[in-house]
Amino acid sequence: MIICMAKKRKYINKNHHSHKKKQISESKEPVKKKLNGVLDKGWKRVAALLLILGGIASFIAIQNEWLKSSKKKFEEQTTESGSLNPPKLNYSNSQYSQISNDGFKFFIPRIPPNFDSKTNKRFPPIIGLHVIDFNINNPIYVDCGNRIFYLTPQYFHKGVDILKTLGDSCSNTSLILGLKGDRLYISTEFKRLQNEETMGIIEYNHWTLFKENILTYRYNDTMLEVRDKQNKIAFSIKYGQTSMMRTKKGPPFNGVIIRGYFLGDTSLTVINSQPGFFRGCFLKSDPNWKQKAAVEISKIKSLWNN
Repeated sequence: MIICMAKKRKYINKNHHSHKKKQISESKEPVKKKLNGVLDKGWKRVAALLLILGGIASFIAIQNEWLKSSKKKFEEQTTESGSLNPPKLNYSNSQYSQISNDGFKFFIPRIPPNFDSKTNKRFPPIIGLHVIDFNINNPIYVDCGNRIFYLTPQYFHKGVDILKTLGDSCSNTSLILGLKGDRLYISTEFKRLQNEETMGIIEYNHWTLFKENILTYRYNDTMLEVRDKQNKIAFSIKYGQTSMMRTKKGPPFNGVIIRGYFLGDTSLTVINSQPGFFRGCFLKSDPNWKQKAAVEISKIKSLWNN
């Protein structure tokens, strides 16, 4: 009987503990469900918030891109900050072949213009100067200050270094004109007089302008002009009417007109259109070369409205 009562008590205690556990478990269940609900709602809110923020950011980016002017977009693609001492585009005389025509000795690069280089942010593509009256059988005239010369298109397909043609004894930089189709392309580097840092690089159908050293630039289908921080014309090129007359009564020849200043390692070349002046050669060995060059640079006129 004692054993029976003990078993009964044990059974009652077991049931009591089981019932108690069940009560605790049941009491925890709403809390767990509530906690899971809160966490679930919290994650949903976080996800929704992130989605909203992402949508706002995307909208702002799209709106900003849409509202940008074409000039602003072009500026972002064609300017960069940072190093202002990029690789030089200089050629030595040994990399040229020479031809003579009408009293001029022309320098033709042994390496022809490369229009197939890969496009990247540093060198966005450009379309070149439109030779509006292009004819494969007619010469292309080049007007550098008061000096005019011409060559047939076949030579421009190979590239012609204009600065070395004007006077290879002075120029230790290059300005090469290359022809593709009915458009002329340029390879040159132009530097600012004051600090001798790079303002821009053009490699035929790719170019870069450096914000730190230019004031402004403008271009269209037949011309390009760059001004330095002093608002002086650093480089100006245009395809249009030259100063050379067809006859005494006839209209001028069309051709490439070039103005600007070109700074090399040991000298600076200035091309302006002052009477009796076609090229200034200023050697850096002269202690006053910058002051003298600045006088002639100030005389360079814009080709934009001519």
